[in-house]
Amino acid sequence: MQNASKLVVIAALMGAVVSIVLVSLYLMPPDSGKAHNESLANFIRYDNPRPVADIAFMLAGEATTLSAFQAKHKAAIVVVNFWATWCAPCRREMPQLDALQAHFANKAARKSESESVVVLAVSLDRGTAAAPLAFLQELGVRHLTAAHDGSFKAARDVRIVGLPTTLIIDRQGREIGRLAGEADWASPAAFALIESLF
Repeated sequence: MQNASKLVVIAALMGAVVSIVLVSLYLMPPDSGKAHNESLANFIRYDNPRPVADIAFMLAGEATTLSAFQAKHKAAIVVVNFWATWCAPCRREMPQLDALQAHFANKAARKSESESVVVLAVSLDRGTAAAPLAFLQELGVRHLTAAHDGSFKAARDVRIVGLPTTLIIDRQGREIGRLAGEADWASPAAFALIESLF
């Protein structure tokens, strides 16, 4: 009987220790800068740019394609981010992608150039674009271009296997590279990465 009591006490103590560790890990703020910058190392740059599907999506309520979007903006680089409101890492990336767009827009304005980089955030949320647009507005996102593809066809056409995924497209509409997963797109490392692709 005494051994059984000891086992119960030991099990209870071990359970308490495990609970404290788990709660501490949950409440501990992540070292997000380090994690994000390490994730930029996951960017895969191709030796030779690859053809990319001319994906279709909705933009401001109108159907359009990647090639039409790129022709309109005359951008040297299009950063195409696939995301959804239900994807926590995607949600964290949106303000950073907005800052990336603002950074390059300000840089182009200072040099009186056309847009050198355009960020296109393609939401894959089911239904209409209302929920993703409301989410971006709530975050104060104002610089990036918000698009929507509730059918998920665009993501399938470019072989996206997880969210978020970011593709970098050159002026000729070819994929330069991609990054699967979350990254800090507002960091100096991200700015340098994009600038290295010109």
